[in-house]
Amino acid sequence: MCVNLACRYLYSNHVIMTKQEFFELADRYSMYQCTEEEKKLYEEFCNQMSDQDVLKSWDVDEMEATRIRLLSNLDARMSITEVPQKQSWKPVLSIAASVVLILGMAWFFYQQNQAADMEQPSIQLVEKQTNAGQKLSVTLPDGSKVRLNAESEISYCENFSKSSREVHLKGEAFFEVVKNPKKPFRVITEGMTTTVLGTSFNVDAYDRAEKVTVATGKVEVALNSKATTKTPKVYITPNQQAALASSGDELTVNTVELEDILAWKENRLVFRNVSLLEASQELEKWFGVEINFDNDKIKECKFSNEYSNEALENILKELKFILNVEYDMSEGNIITLTGNGC
Repeated sequence: MCVNLACRYLYSNHVIMTKQEFFELADRYSMYQCTEEEKKLYEEFCNQMSDQDVLKSWDVDEMEATRIRLLSNLDARMSITEVPQKQSWKPVLSIAASVVLILGMAWFFYQQNQAADMEQPSIQLVEKQTNAGQKLSVTLPDGSKVRLNAESEISYCENFSKSSREVHLKGEAFFEVVKNPKKPFRVITEGMTTTVLGTSFNVDAYDRAEKVTVATGKVEVALNSKATTKTPKVYITPNQQAALASSGDELTVNTVELEDILAWKENRLVFRNVSLLEASQELEKWFGVEINFDNDKIKECKFSNEYSNEALENILKELKFILNVEYDMSEGNIITLTGNGC
């Protein structure tokens, strides 16, 4: 290392060294292991340090900066190598104590840096998902509960940050959030961010028509898009639902039947004046099947009904009776609906 430093000193008229070279040379200097050339280079570098402003060029943290300042003063304290025989030992002991103190502090900061590097936690992302026909209950790091509907996915950090709790959602989930006024809880979907301090609510984000429905407490729903001049944020309370407009730039608030919205949590299917196409999409998620239509005319046939833990074939039989449609179940969980329309 000293050869490289000597070359850089020779051609630049001042000493240039890296942060690592400085720490290594300082250790050798403090242990009296430097050659005369290294000793001269180290002392010269310490003299030039304020002019070179090395702390900025080295990009050091606070601990390293303190350590460098301590070590850069070491040469001045160690320059007295000979003491007259008649001189009192007190100054010598004072110098020795100062050197020991500086070395001790430098070692302390070094150990602190090493410990901080070793203890720095790696960010672990947790992902939970369900397939068609599945539901899943998840407990989050803060103790909050999540009930995940079919074909849904949530992701979150294994340990929430110090300032917030964030969950990313695709699909649908019901949240029961542990209250923490100092640490907001956020559910982030494609188009909206739902923020609460502690409450229970349902988020439906299967498609662009995202919806948030409150069961208890108060919820803030905000658009993720900043390029809007319409309604960027709303607050909703129990039995209210915030819905994202199809344009993606506005939120609307409506009063809904909470029991119908949350029926899926109790394995109940509720259809209120829905088209057969809408019902088929729900049945596909619920039972893990594929439903096709032999005639597009029957897609818009509407009906209302409720089913609790009902088998798929029983539901199809009721649809046959209500809407006069036939069904055929083939291998691979493929169902074909036929009929002449409503």
